[in-house]
Amino acid sequence: MRPALMLFLALILLAGNGTAQEAFDWQTHSSKKNITDASFSRNGIWAGTEGGAFYFDISDSAYYTLTKTEGLDGSGISAVFVDDQGSVWFGNQNGTIDIINRSAKTKHRIFDIFSSNNSTKQIYDFEQKGDTIFVSTDFGITLVHRTSFRIIDTFSKLGSFSSKIKIRQTLNRDRIFAATEFGVAMQIPGTTNLTAPESWQNFTTAQGLLSASVVELGIFRDTLIAATAAGISYFNGTSWSDFLSFFRNKSVLDIYIKGDSLYILQGDRLYLYENGRITEPFNLLFTNTARIIYISDYGYFAHKSGILRVPYTSFNIAYLFPEGPAANQFLNLDIDNSGNLWVATGKDVAGIGTFKYDGFSWQNINTSTTSGFPSNSVYNVNGGGDNNVYLSTWGAGMIRMSNNGSIAHFTAANTPMRGISANYNYLVIADTKTDSRNNVWILNHDAANQKTLAALTPDSTWHLFANYSDSSLAQYSKLVIDQFDTKWFLCADPSRVGLFYFNENKTFGIKTDDRYGYLSNLSELYGKTINDLVIDQRGDLWLGTNLGVFYISNLYSFVSLAQPSVRVNSVFSLRQYSVNCMAVDPLNRKWIGTNQGLLLMSSDGGTLITYFDSKNSPLLSDEIRSIAIDNKSGKVYVGLDGGLSVFSTYAQEPAASLDNLALYPSPFILSENSPHLTIDGLVKESELKVITLSGKVVRTIITPGGRVANWNGKDDDGKDVSTGVYIIVAYDKDGNNISSQKIAVIRK
Repeated sequence: MRPALMLFLALILLAGNGTAQEAFDWQTHSSKKNITDASFSRNGIWAGTEGGAFYFDISDSAYYTLTKTEGLDGSGISAVFVDDQGSVWFGNQNGTIDIINRSAKTKHRIFDIFSSNNSTKQIYDFEQKGDTIFVSTDFGITLVHRTSFRIIDTFSKLGSFSSKIKIRQTLNRDRIFAATEFGVAMQIPGTTNLTAPESWQNFTTAQGLLSASVVELGIFRDTLIAATAAGISYFNGTSWSDFLSFFRNKSVLDIYIKGDSLYILQGDRLYLYENGRITEPFNLLFTNTARIIYISDYGYFAHKSGILRVPYTSFNIAYLFPEGPAANQFLNLDIDNSGNLWVATGKDVAGIGTFKYDGFSWQNINTSTTSGFPSNSVYNVNGGGDNNVYLSTWGAGMIRMSNNGSIAHFTAANTPMRGISANYNYLVIADTKTDSRNNVWILNHDAANQKTLAALTPDSTWHLFANYSDSSLAQYSKLVIDQFDTKWFLCADPSRVGLFYFNENKTFGIKTDDRYGYLSNLSELYGKTINDLVIDQRGDLWLGTNLGVFYISNLYSFVSLAQPSVRVNSVFSLRQYSVNCMAVDPLNRKWIGTNQGLLLMSSDGGTLITYFDSKNSPLLSDEIRSIAIDNKSGKVYVGLDGGLSVFSTYAQEPAASLDNLALYPSPFILSENSPHLTIDGLVKESELKVITLSGKVVRTIITPGGRVANWNGKDDDGKDVSTGVYIIVAYDKDGNNISSQKIAVIRK
């Protein structure tokens, strides 16, 4: 067993099962625009996406959403089917199957395909015959009992086709037909042992199919037809022939049969074959349309931008999807002074602007939605310390967004900053931060004038600085500013990769007192790639690397001494982890994002408090991309490839006074499964005493240090207290700030 895995298992044992206490009220936010499959059901459409599922009610245009928080597996959905009892079957890319019945309020999950030893397990299609569900998979056809959810059988060798081939669709009429990448597999009439290859007959181009790549099968006017990569073929009972020569040598994406009408999706157009004629019922292009969902008064289509709804009589098309982020791209996260979450989506053409989430709704800000917004390549975000939000772009400079919605754009044309050597106007901003004097510091990724750092003062004055340790370097990535206004930044230049620092000592015009240096040449950091850096509540600098976590204390020496004495401390328990991102909560605990999940460490990093991954929590995956913490509310935001996971914690910023001390629930019912009593409104480093009305102290509690603490109803000996009225007294560590509240305790 690898050392990293052994260490992870050891940490899990040390952590115990504290996940429920440390995180609650989980939510999943994901874009549900890219429709991977959909199915019509009575008055609405169930749609599956890479970020979950939703139901669109055609009658009232209402949405009902499902994510991992509501019970889905959490991986990308690849197939959707509604059975004859109204249960919705969701097949996932990883092989799991979720079955949801809203009216019966039931949920089931089938793990058999996911747990199989097949190398690929994606589910492509469902077909029902009585109480049997035929599941088309990456390795064959699996039969599932509709009510017991047990696997009945699996057919993985269909005739002379290779074993375990991808089945795109299974069609069951008088016998079973399978659409594959190699042709059509057909059950030989009268055979019952379908696990035997000889029970299947195979059809390829040699038997008349226009292409062996069969997309979909259907029964049109009592005739079996096959949509292929080179047109449509029909089965005459013994072989296949060309059907509708208009589509010969054209790749057909989907077919939809409604009575005597056949709809064909080919290229970017939809055709209708009816009464011997081929027409185009909708005079528009169907670019990026994946399949036909349902056609009635409107046409409904699966599209990468939502459910495409097209009316027959006008061009008033609509893309239907529930409210949420525009895409599942959460490259960097930050919280502004008002508690809004801001999201950077990507660099170059991958970026689609920025997202703002106020706790209730999402605002997608980009060049299409917001007038004056200059670029979609938003690479980093800074909530700022001056009531503005700063967006770093990849090539378009810096964007400042104020509370009133105004936008300021800083480029190489209107600032002293310069872009890359090949194009001075291509200004890549790696990161921005605000110092104690509200100067905005800007890290230039690759400045042609070698001015790595720029400072914009509140009076709009610019000051530029080179990396005096080595001004020839480029490829800068991350920036933080400590309590002494020292700028710590990362460089990925192969000639001198690692950690640099700079402090101008609050004198922009004087260079003789500047402090700067390079620390990745120290033995503890040498050869390690630093992926993230944060300043904690004590003012220590924490470094997340590809080989563990390190921290540097006594940052004052980097300002006070020309040659500071540096000690790099290693967090022993995390020495084998590759860290992607980090965040610090108000209790000075460290949240560590890795490819194995999210770890919560004690303030000194020595103890794993708890951990979350896709198996023990609603996290969408184990690969953590970004983290942000709202210190006021205690919410933790975790960016992942499939969406954003959000949960609440009790780690909230302490109050300024004890004037608003609150206790809940009231009365406090003390039983085996009752929640703890919450004491809210505490100041920093509060202590608590639980006192009877007669004045006896039954419990003394040292709080975690934030705004909220809990009492489990036990006395100092670990025994449940008796029924009665108790006084909770809260006070700061110096005894200068005191408050109390009464609480009735009912012991059951």
